[in-house]
Amino acid sequence: MGIIQRRLAHRAQAEEMFRKAIEIDPKWMEPYVNLAQLQMVSDDFPEMFKTTAKALELDANQPFLHFFQAVGFFNTQQLDAAEKEALLAEQNEKHGSIPEVQMLLGNVYEARGKKAEALARYRLFLNQAQQSSSAPKVAAHVAALERELERSGTAKAGNP
Repeated sequence: MGIIQRRLAHRAQAEEMFRKAIEIDPKWMEPYVNLAQLQMVSDDFPEMFKTTAKALELDANQPFLHFFQAVGFFNTQQLDAAEKEALLAEQNEKHGSIPEVQMLLGNVYEARGKKAEALARYRLFLNQAQQSSSAPKVAAHVAALERELERSGTAKAGNP
């Protein structure tokens, strides 16, 4: 029911349904993931951090929860924590199932001025998400970074 409410843009009702599902079965991961995602897209990072922390206590190998935390940390300018959580998401995901992890790591590295490392992550994102609606924009950014690195004499980055 929570997923239906979320799709209908009924945020409050969706959140209530996910919370009820957690109350009924506190060990079922799906409502935690859905609730955390809802909180993340709503920029409700304090609540999202609470939800993901509870869920990760139950199962620390949930890549989406680590990714959500990474997004929250990035958006609150906590780059070290964002990188740590994104790397945990990458470690636990299967076959690049969350290409946005690469995008986020690229953003973290670029924010730190590590453009070669950022470039490598953006390239991984493009390899994993060729059909993404953001692929053309990312490809243009990659090209701009490549030109910038070439002008500065920095060698092109390989894979991380």
